[in-house]
Amino acid sequence: MRKHILIIAAVAHIALFCPGCVQRRLSIRSKPEGAHVWRDKGGYAGLTFNIFYHLPPANNAPVWVDERYVGLTPVDVEFYHYGNRRIRVGPIRNEKNKIIYQSSEAIFRLKPPWYQRFPLDFFSEVLWPFTITDQHHYIAELAAAEKLDEDEADEKIRLLLEEAQELREEADRPPEDF
Repeated sequence: MRKHILIIAAVAHIALFCPGCVQRRLSIRSKPEGAHVWRDKGGYAGLTFNIFYHLPPANNAPVWVDERYVGLTPVDVEFYHYGNRRIRVGPIRNEKNKIIYQSSEAIFRLKPPWYQRFPLDFFSEVLWPFTITDQHHYIAELAAAEKLDEDEADEKIRLLLEEAQELREEADRPPEDF
């Protein structure tokens, strides 16, 4: 009888004073990333994504998880529940407020590891005396924004303004039934 009381006391002591913890983190990165470029004959050429297009790196893209703003890439987000997450990254704009990378949106499934499934989750959350880190990674592929020459841009603007004018006229016109 005395052994049982000691065992119960030891388990209670461990459960109360050595609680376990599982940290759940989601790392969100954007791609293409910045890369250091060196010239063939030596010398540093700078930081760029692609030396053919001369686009800047896709870091510092705004990130939303489940329609909640969480920061700029690269970003680490703590989460509490597994399941599907809606992740939106971008767009990235330059100093002139022009879009250089389009936004990316996806549904990302956070799957629980084996130690976070019932009934093992009780031991990893409560009885295990150390911290366990469950790390998930998501990389958003950002496409470069299409570049239009001035004639194409002017034509798109003209068509958009014509469509807006048609919609205005249609909205102002009374219904034919009255």
